[in-house]
Amino acid sequence: NCATIPDALLESELFGHERGSFTGASQQRIGRFEEADGGSILLDEIGEMSPPLQAKLLQITQDGTFQRVGSNLVRKTNVRILATTNRNLEKEVEQGKFREDLFFRLATVTLRVPPLRERKDEIILLALRMLGAQSGGFRMSTDTAEVLALAPWPGNVRNLLRVMLEACRQATKENRSIIEPSDLPDLEPLGSDDSENRPVLTTEKLRTAVLRSHGVIKRAALSLGISRSSFYEECKRLGIDPRELRKRS
Repeated sequence: NCATIPDALLESELFGHERGSFTGASQQRIGRFEEADGGSILLDEIGEMSPPLQAKLLQITQDGTFQRVGSNLVRKTNVRILATTNRNLEKEVEQGKFREDLFFRLATVTLRVPPLRERKDEIILLALRMLGAQSGGFRMSTDTAEVLALAPWPGNVRNLLRVMLEACRQATKENRSIIEPSDLPDLEPLGSDDSENRPVLTTEKLRTAVLRSHGVIKRAALSLGISRSSFYEECKRLGIDPRELRKRS
């Protein structure tokens, strides 16, 4: 994981080092690229790698050669490199933050993993799996499933996991095993509610959203692209009681 290891240690981790090459190097170490000879290596969060290390990595992608820290001996390895990132590396290249030559060496085959909001059919399956991993036999109501499916999940799977853990804690406090929408923390829509592009809402629009959401305010708010707190603010602005919106005109 290139994001969690300091540069000085990451170089040693990847390429190895000789005994006495730096303070604390009490013995020789074989690096990951040397260990992976004939196999594959996954570099997670490649966009976090510093320019000097990018240059060393470029050498391996070009001819498979490298040097351990503190050694002049050129070694060779035959490794398939897999790299992941949550950054837009093309923009990073344009801004001079990522080497263009390394980018094109790594981008031979590119696999894009869509954000969770684009994989609606997987949200409920993942949520159920997360619930199953908790002790307590938790399940979710249909209303909860619909609210989860509408959420934007800017933090993707980690975001979903945080929400499900919080929901389990809330349900446990009330001695329930069924997760209801009220157990979920606020699921903010993408963007800011204060944006100039915020939709102009009327009483009829709010009522329609609530009726289509079977009276679940969280679901109605998400369907309108606003947060639950903003939904109540709109009700206050329009001088209506949110409970009245559940009644058909």
